[in-house]
Amino acid sequence: MTDRIHDSAAAGRGPKLSHIHPVLVRPRISANIGAAVRAAKSMGIGSVMLIEPHAGITEAAISLAAGAVKELESVKSLPTLADAVKNATRVFGFSARDRDHRSGAIWLEEAAADALAASAKGTVLFLFGTERTGLENEELDHAQVIVRIPTSSRFKSLNLAQSVMVAAYELRRQAGASIAPCEYETATAGQIERFVDAFVEALDRRDFFVSSKRELAIRRLRDLLGRAKPFSNEIQLLRGMIRALDEDEILGI
Repeated sequence: MTDRIHDSAAAGRGPKLSHIHPVLVRPRISANIGAAVRAAKSMGIGSVMLIEPHAGITEAAISLAAGAVKELESVKSLPTLADAVKNATRVFGFSARDRDHRSGAIWLEEAAADALAASAKGTVLFLFGTERTGLENEELDHAQVIVRIPTSSRFKSLNLAQSVMVAAYELRRQAGASIAPCEYETATAGQIERFVDAFVEALDRRDFFVSSKRELAIRRLRDLLGRAKPFSNEIQLLRGMIRALDEDEILGI
């Protein structure tokens, strides 16, 4: 499945997270709607859809939506699940329960790869049922695939908004996420050596070393700095500390 994703991307038809929408079917708790909308925005997936009847948008929803209040205010509400799925390319239904009339569920990781591949072709829906009972069989009939989140076998139940967040995270993870490169430059070998020399000289002035262990101590210092890979500005900070201590000693502080 991963190869299919990369091939599509190479052809200019790559996965589109914005095409994958969480659909909350008859959610009863307003706060869950706000939290789900925030999760969708945070992970960069498509907007949340609501299937009636559902809770209204209360202060609890607004509070949990936090920075996604604009998206919460424009959330789409549809009268039936059939209205939501009629133009979808692929539909996934989330359920922790075994369904005798359906073939086995797949894990979220596999479903996310499938969904990303399908998203290159059109709209993909992730269906989540109401808080107390989850998706009913008739609602799950709209899904081509049943998805299971790998929770503990002792307690499988997840909060509705938590389920949306876990699914959205897995989509984001598989789609690829980059971390902005660090703006600081790693200290050069020369900068580290000059720091070590200055530090050792300062310690010598204070008769810190036991003569028989001086060479070993300096090697350990170099080893520590090698593992730490300090930035240039950190080495400058340390050298400034040494100068400050020397000035204090000269002034008798």
